[in-house]
Amino acid sequence: MWRMNRAFSIWFAAALLTCFAGRAVAQTKQQEADQLYQAKKWAEATKAYEAITKSEPGNTQAWFYLGASRQEAGEYSRALAAFEQAEKTGFRPLAAVLFRELRVYGKLNDAAKAVETVDRLLNAGFANVQVLRTHPDLEALRAEPRFAEAIARVEKAAHPCAHQAEYRQFDFWLGEWDVFVTGTQHQSGTSSIQLILDSCIIFENWTGGNGYTGKSFNLYNAVEKKWQQIWVDSRGGIIQFTGEARDGNLYYTADTPQPDGTRLLRRLTFFHQGPDQVRQFSEASTDGGKTWSPEYDLTYVRRKPAS
Repeated sequence: MWRMNRAFSIWFAAALLTCFAGRAVAQTKQQEADQLYQAKKWAEATKAYEAITKSEPGNTQAWFYLGASRQEAGEYSRALAAFEQAEKTGFRPLAAVLFRELRVYGKLNDAAKAVETVDRLLNAGFANVQVLRTHPDLEALRAEPRFAEAIARVEKAAHPCAHQAEYRQFDFWLGEWDVFVTGTQHQSGTSSIQLILDSCIIFENWTGGNGYTGKSFNLYNAVEKKWQQIWVDSRGGIIQFTGEARDGNLYYTADTPQPDGTRLLRRLTFFHQGPDQVRQFSEASTDGGKTWSPEYDLTYVRRKPAS
């Protein structure tokens, strides 16, 4: 029994050494192939990666770089075959191999396959519109209306706030404003309303009297299909509103806990009164919405540019 155990131990140790040696050889071959690729020796890199994929058909990195080497050498059909294997073996990020495929279709001037690949890139989260418009391999495709439409789809997905109408419902508040108590000449403050974060956020910068300032972030929540505002001020105040746009105006509501444990309901409405005027009217309720009292009533008047 002792001899059998000893023999098994020797066999097992030898098997491990063989396994490790095999891995070391594979790693060396991969490094050599990668060095050839980095040196842009495409023909030699192609042969090296072909050898690796033959011995390791599940090596997804080798399939990708085999495709890239063939592509750079101008072997476009064979490059596509390698990229297909890279996809099948799970290459990530998927967008990297898809973009390589797109470049090949560009060189082949295959608009149909290119459009299909752009849509696959879009589904994979690709958003680099600029490279679609400037990469030299895609030059032949840019005169194709179908390809231009595909690029437009990527543009819309990459910049949804700039292209979807819902995000633009509150743009009437953008600008530089002098703010008055409604119906009077008494100025309550000034406000600068800016569009930030790739047109996704309407950013309010309020300056009032006695050093009081505040800011709000207004955005359309596409998941909940609601507008949201988060207001913060220089006295530590914070209010979170939720609302909707209708009839050309914006209607917010808030349910805010108070220090004494009660809750304060608010209705905050922005009335669009033409290109140069917005009325902001706030009401509050302390009895769960049974009765409402005005909090403030302000009129924003667009500041004229200095002449």
